[in-house]
Amino acid sequence: MTGTLLLFLPVTACIFCIAQHVMLASRTETFWSYTSLLLFSGIFLLTSCLYTNPDPQPDTLILLTLCAQFAAPCIIPLGIIYLRQLRMGPAIRHIDYLWLIFPIALLTAGSVIISIVGQETAGTFLWLIFREGEDIARSYKGEVLYKLYIWNVLVFRAVLGFQMLVLLISLFIIAHNEKFLVRDLFRFLFKGKRIRIIALQCLQFFMCILVFAPLFFQLRISHSSGGIFIWILSILAAALIYFLSYFALMGARRTISLKEMKDALRYNFYRGEEEKVLEGFFNNVVENADKDALVHLQESLDKKLDNTERHIPLEEEEKTLGAELLKDNEAETEDEHDLLPRFRHIMRENKLFLQTNLTLGDVAEELHSNKTYISKLVNNTYNMGFPELVNTLRIDYAEQYILEHREAKQDEIATACGFTSASSFNNMFKKMTGMTPKEWERHATTRAYRKHLQVTSSNVTNSK
Repeated sequence: MTGTLLLFLPVTACIFCIAQHVMLASRTETFWSYTSLLLFSGIFLLTSCLYTNPDPQPDTLILLTLCAQFAAPCIIPLGIIYLRQLRMGPAIRHIDYLWLIFPIALLTAGSVIISIVGQETAGTFLWLIFREGEDIARSYKGEVLYKLYIWNVLVFRAVLGFQMLVLLISLFIIAHNEKFLVRDLFRFLFKGKRIRIIALQCLQFFMCILVFAPLFFQLRISHSSGGIFIWILSILAAALIYFLSYFALMGARRTISLKEMKDALRYNFYRGEEEKVLEGFFNNVVENADKDALVHLQESLDKKLDNTERHIPLEEEEKTLGAELLKDNEAETEDEHDLLPRFRHIMRENKLFLQTNLTLGDVAEELHSNKTYISKLVNNTYNMGFPELVNTLRIDYAEQYILEHREAKQDEIATACGFTSASSFNNMFKKMTGMTPKEWERHATTRAYRKHLQVTSSNVTNSK
């Protein structure tokens, strides 16, 4: 039972990839050629799988034979057309229809011979070949049934062999013209470099030839033949069909990297990683967009931001509140003149405000002063109390920490910024910014991308 299910894996892969292609790639230039390739591959693989029936009916063998005679010779020509469209565009030439000669000729010849000898006789003959092997056909030499064997097996295999040879030659020609090198594949797999889609597809077509050749030339897989070897071929065939279809989804792209492959399915992430994945997706869109697309994208972003509760202007000067508070100010008294630089140093350079449960006494002890002087210094210089100043510096530091540690959890951020718990951190953050940390991160990310968008748009305009 398990072996039979494994044999149907490639068929299942074809059906799944057709549905996937219809939903996600219907606007690509290669949609029709590749979808047709999957369709005929699925039909041929289905006929091969149905031959695993230990006792097929003669009428069923006739139907499977005619389906295989028509579907199999369509696969390789459609593959060649797909590769050419991937390289040169969607145009179909008149010469591209000549490949139809092979499936039509094989289907017509088989149908005529079957009609001459009769369905019952032809079905019995095919059943004998299925049960006894091809050697039984030689005893029918000189009869019409032997011609059915010639067309059904010998000519059929010759046509497929010729088509495979043409495909191999086409792959080598494409590889030579595109200057594909093995080191390009190595850099793609291990160094994160880009590689052309056509290179990956050519490589996978070559692997398909190695995997599908046994299925092409030993078309009739009986219930007991093949065994583990056929199961392995089925698994490899299903994997190749899936990966070939995965790259076919990106027919509009010229090159791709492993990182972009992982981001290709936009919603393939855990809920906690949503913002990170969408950020990478957005960045990839911006990098590959032309001038007009960037202009439309910027207009959409402006509208989106205008509807938000807190709009941060793009022209706002990038100064953090902590840096503004701890800038060099003039002290009001002589005592403060000596104390202020030292206070500023332990806060700005030593980041004493990150110490959990920091008190005015701790600062006074650090500065060898007393709490009264420190309290007066903070009030006169910053117009706020010491606890408010510490929380302000902590929230300012938290904003920078969030941007630099996108994967950090709330309790980790709270501890790093001197808060005793995630709840106290969240409450203070929202009190001082008007937003939760997550909301603030989205706004900060959007603002950064708007700047990046303007710079990119400007570069595109200048380059043109």
